[in-house]
Amino acid sequence: MTIFDAGTRDVCATRRMPTNTPLQSLVMLNDPQYVEAARKLGERILREGGATGESRAKWAYREVTGKEPTAEQLTLLLDLIADQRTFFTSGSSDAAALLKVGESQADPALDAIETATFAALAQALLNLDTNITLR
Repeated sequence: MTIFDAGTRDVCATRRMPTNTPLQSLVMLNDPQYVEAARKLGERILREGGATGESRAKWAYREVTGKEPTAEQLTLLLDLIADQRTFFTSGSSDAAALLKVGESQADPALDAIETATFAALAQALLNLDTNITLR
């Protein structure tokens, strides 16, 4: 937690200074707990977000940020979904590797490519500056 400037338990602090460093970004993109959290959110997107990429992107954005995406943001999210789907269907084992990260098992009822695609979307949303830095 020192990467996130968390205070030690032996010192009382009434306020923490907000920081945003490259190391924090690396932790949030690569740490197994964060990757697993994004994967589980990706599974929720598939189960609760509707049947289309657009409805899922809107649901995910609203769930993570508490706001509706603008038209420009929605376009970027849909482009990310398309790019990630293409990447994971390219025949590599990247989707399977992503689904194995963490202690919890991936939902076998969900398509592996779609789960990996929406896990990547979830990871992008969870790493938005507005979700990391309190202002």
